[in-house]
Amino acid sequence: MKHLIGSILSEHTTMSSLGDESPLFFGRDGYPCPDSSDVLFNIVDSNGIHSTRVHFCECTPDACSTQLLKAGFFPATVAQPQMAFSFTLLMGFYKLNREAKVSTYNFIECLTHNSTGLHVKVSKSLYAP
Repeated sequence: MKHLIGSILSEHTTMSSLGDESPLFFGRDGYPCPDSSDVLFNIVDSNGIHSTRVHFCECTPDACSTQLLKAGFFPATVAQPQMAFSFTLLMGFYKLNREAKVSTYNFIECLTHNSTGLHVKVSKSLYAP
């Protein structure tokens, strides 16, 4: 599952451009669950911020946050997450913050530029509610 998502994200395309034909499935190693909930979701990886549809398995006792953790993503919230960060991204930020003193704000700005492909100010911010 983690490798499947990584290969999708490594293509430097926005996941929203994949459309509803390619949603992400959690809880069954990337396979669709007959009882899954469809959620519009933001995934933040080292190549940018991506919006896509994800399906969480409801057959297992695992919560959505547990399914994300098993797939290699850290949920923004434990209850009903709508955003998750890849462990690769978090480790990269940790190293840049400790070694190069990169601030969180500057790191997120860089991710925004990676997402849009443009070096302009984008109105949508992760800090906005």
